[in-house]
Amino acid sequence: MDVVETKQCTHCEEIFPLVNFHKNSGMASGYLNQCKNCTNAKSKQWKSDNRGSSTVYDQKAREKHSTVRELMSDQAYKAAFGEDITCTVCDKTKSFTEFKKDSRKKSGRASICKVCASAYSHKRYHNQPPVYDAAKRRAKIVAAYGLTLDDYDTIYQEQDGKCKICSIEEKYAAKGRFHIDHCHDTGVVRGLLCSHCNKGLGMFRHNQEFLSAAVNYLAEFNDEE
Repeated sequence: MDVVETKQCTHCEEIFPLVNFHKNSGMASGYLNQCKNCTNAKSKQWKSDNRGSSTVYDQKAREKHSTVRELMSDQAYKAAFGEDITCTVCDKTKSFTEFKKDSRKKSGRASICKVCASAYSHKRYHNQPPVYDAAKRRAKIVAAYGLTLDDYDTIYQEQDGKCKICSIEEKYAAKGRFHIDHCHDTGVVRGLLCSHCNKGLGMFRHNQEFLSAAVNYLAEFNDEE
């Protein structure tokens, strides 16, 4: 029987299962320190206390972005800044149409020309080590389920690097990786599954009776053959 992990809320000091806390990959435990009830109550209180200031802030933000949107049009940009922009990378002066639109910039245009931006993206993509990409993705996913990389490796070794259900090796699984299967009610991690098995459990709504009925259904027709 799985042990339900619990956590104490730092605000109300009550102890709840982890499902009563919002997930947060920035926390060591993978969850916020305050329970959902306390977090939601504080959020509602803040909105109530800052309703006036929030409206003023939103109005200023709308005015700012409205100005940027106006500059985004070619005609408006040309009238405000002229036709030429000097790229900050190649230092060449080009037509403003050679620069991508960027709402984050006050002028509404990027400071790097399209050619330089494309070359930079291409170089960055091809120089990115595949191993680093895989490690970064795994660390992010593991943190989302409240696990450490050591926890993940332990589960992986206990399963001999194979899917918990069909025993397929990870390198032969879809996209060459496993999914972390967990109980949607308690948040407890159950094991590592290939994509097909993980989706299969979801299709049967994680219901043992449905799965047993499916086994009996297949057995019935296999016997007839």
